[in-house]
Amino acid sequence: MGNDGVHYQNLALARPTTQPSILIETAFLTDKGNLRLLMSAAGRERFAQAIALGIERFYRDAALGRAGR
Repeated sequence: MGNDGVHYQNLALARPTTQPSILIETAFLTDKGNLRLLMSAAGRERFAQAIALGIERFYRDAALGRAGR
């Protein structure tokens, strides 16, 4: 089994930018439980709702001057 820790690479999509950006890795396709979630409508909905909530919180916090906390 490989290391599931943080990996640093010079990827174009991960370089510093002046625009808000996000890279989302929802699950490991090699994990049967994760794959089951991705293959089900309910699982995809859970991922979508969690992502939407995170984006909503980011913009709400930015509007309130709490960005980066």
